[in-house]
Amino acid sequence: MANGIRKIGCGRGWPIGAACSAVAIASALGAPAALAQTGVGADARDTIVVTATRRDETVLEVPQSIQVLGGENLERLDVTGIEGITGLAPNLNLEGGTKLGGGFNIRGISALSNESTQFATVGLYYGETAISDGFFNFDLATFDVNRVEILKGPQGTLYGEGSLGGTIRLIPNAPNVTEFEARALGRVSATESGGTNYQGAGVVNIPLIEDRLALRVTASYLDQSGFIDSAVEEDFNSRETTYIRAALGWEVTDALTVTPSFLYQQLDANGFNLDGISSPDLTNTSANDDNLDETLKIYALDIEYDFGWANLVSASSYFTREQDGVDDDLFTNAIINSIGVPSPSSPQVFDRERSAFSQEVRLVSQNDAPFDWLIGGYYRNRDVLDDVLIEDEAFSALLPVPIFDRDLDIEYEQFAVFGELSYEILPQLTLTGGIRWFDETIEGVSSLGSVQPIPVAPGLGFVTDFDRPVSINESDVLFKGAVDYQVTDNALVYFLFSQGVRPGGVNEGILDFLDVLTPDEEAALSTYNQDSLNNYEIGLKSSFLDGAVTATLSGFLIGWSGVQLDQEISPGLAVVINAGSAQTTGLEFELAASPHERFDFGIAFGLNDAEISEEFTIRAGEVIADGAPLPFAPEFSGNLFGEYRHPLSDDNYAFARFDARHIGERFNEVPTSANPGTTLADYQILDAQIGVEFGRLRGTVFATNLTDERAELRAVGIGLPPAGIVRNRPRTIGFSLEARY
Repeated sequence: MANGIRKIGCGRGWPIGAACSAVAIASALGAPAALAQTGVGADARDTIVVTATRRDETVLEVPQSIQVLGGENLERLDVTGIEGITGLAPNLNLEGGTKLGGGFNIRGISALSNESTQFATVGLYYGETAISDGFFNFDLATFDVNRVEILKGPQGTLYGEGSLGGTIRLIPNAPNVTEFEARALGRVSATESGGTNYQGAGVVNIPLIEDRLALRVTASYLDQSGFIDSAVEEDFNSRETTYIRAALGWEVTDALTVTPSFLYQQLDANGFNLDGISSPDLTNTSANDDNLDETLKIYALDIEYDFGWANLVSASSYFTREQDGVDDDLFTNAIINSIGVPSPSSPQVFDRERSAFSQEVRLVSQNDAPFDWLIGGYYRNRDVLDDVLIEDEAFSALLPVPIFDRDLDIEYEQFAVFGELSYEILPQLTLTGGIRWFDETIEGVSSLGSVQPIPVAPGLGFVTDFDRPVSINESDVLFKGAVDYQVTDNALVYFLFSQGVRPGGVNEGILDFLDVLTPDEEAALSTYNQDSLNNYEIGLKSSFLDGAVTATLSGFLIGWSGVQLDQEISPGLAVVINAGSAQTTGLEFELAASPHERFDFGIAFGLNDAEISEEFTIRAGEVIADGAPLPFAPEFSGNLFGEYRHPLSDDNYAFARFDARHIGERFNEVPTSANPGTTLADYQILDAQIGVEFGRLRGTVFATNLTDERAELRAVGIGLPPAGIVRNRPRTIGFSLEARY
């Protein structure tokens, strides 16, 4: 093992006390994953290499907060999709996983609007491809992922817009041109108050030309039972996910590598994980046949050339995401019922398409001089197409046409250049500076119409269809600065300043029903601008006891300006505007240890105080006060794990493991002077597993959510109390069998 350094991943062997055990298990906690291998055949100097800074570095060398989750250990924890990493790293949260997805937030920086065109605050990458998709994230499968890197704080200079609160990178296993690999996984489980779940997955890596060309194919099928009963169906929130990825690794020469790849994921989902407030446990009153059909495709071509003194990387990709389905529009239904028209449901029929072509080229230095540098350019063209029909049972009985017909056709085009320079002033002291300039144009048409009387105020009559052209141009420069000092060979202290930005967007279907706005005012409110933040971070990273223990400690202060918030301009109509500011401060601590070759444990926690820092009026007589808490930002979150391994013979052993997570109390929305908001209760999740490994076979009995906790992930509905609470999956007990060659 060259220099005792490797990229995380377990190769052909099992991750027992040696090659992967301590590091990989620590990484499942969200620890720095620099924990040395202290088991049989281990080398305490082994460390984990990441590429978060666009170059190979060990976690302890990177002057910023980063967590690494090993892919195989995510599988061991029954994490089948990216949403499952929530709670495995301090101050990483998900804003409720409904069937349309939620939004990740890091350090309390979350989307504060219900506008579907609003961009996410956390950048999501699959390999080199940016796949962040507005407010609705998707639960991308994690089978055969080498690792997940969680970069905390804004990553504007290297990752651009959308990485406002941080970036999550899924790094797939690359084709191996030197040896054949194969692995198969089968899993069966039963969910309390639900049904039976099945997963079958496999991967095969075939060298086609020895040391030059290899094909890696991954496939997975997951059938998850529902556990919520609706008015028309039992266990109606079931879902099926099919995932296929193929990658061809071609080492054309010793210096040139070409890797084309294709990813396909199909999701067929039924209802929400929505537990009705006024109905029995794990039921709701939805009378709709809710469903979602989603298809994701990623075409990518990565080319890398090693000049010796520098590495040239070209990353090209084309990404498409198509959604169509039906769900219940609780907002429209609440308005209709509020005016005295009894209506059981207001179905929303939607057809959404997202596509993006991106191209990045960067040149990264590879020398031992005191200077390290990186320069690059980036281009992206992104299209957003939405077609949404909102119907209502009460009105459809009179007129069989939609209440609303809303269409959106928007194109985003961006150019950017970026660079980073590090200078080693002293052998222990390094200064780093980064910069990124970008220019983005957003153009398109927003359409809204109706042929029914709109039940907002008497005498309004019919609404006329209209098309409104929209156009925004945004340009900005982002900066980064860092100082790191190597106190000892195993201890690093650092200070980091970084900036992030999130693009503006289009207020989908703005319509001034009561004519309280002039045409110019209404046109101005059809779009909103970017928001931005500054991050100040100080941290310590250390490894001691010959690498058997690693610990990290970081503190941060984030100032958020031009925050994208909802403002009501007339009854029933809210738009996103840029107003006010917010601030988050916090602390994060992680520790992972292998005190003995048979035992590993770890603990991590995060403290976070996230609040509005400037009073903001959202409508006449209602304000968001200075000091109001930001939503989905618990003041305390933490997790811990422990694993014991007992040898049975030379290549066989038994193991037992537990994982516990705590998410503190948090708000569902920003409270106002007229609406105190919904408080989501704190919750604790306990997982456990026992198993045996015999050579190339592993069998595991596992339990997730062992105590059958009813976590409150998100409140849905208008007013107080909300219509329902998005729930986690109840207690699930199962068995998995894995074989590899």
